[in-house]
Amino acid sequence: MSDFNMFHGERVRYDGKHPLLKDQEGVVVGGDAHQFVIKWDNLEVLRGHSPYDILWLPKKD
Repeated sequence: MSDFNMFHGERVRYDGKHPLLKDQEGVVVGGDAHQFVIKWDNLEVLRGHSPYDILWLPKKD
């Protein structure tokens, strides 16, 4: 199992410095252990980010 499969579908919030993505939330849709591809809720483009640029949101039970 790849590292990516552990995170697919997880909700995240952007924690980096890009002005368009500040406080955006999205879902992990691809990537690997070094870069995740995120589908942001309010943007039509997919963007790749290092794990250090995103904040994992707590799971809702």
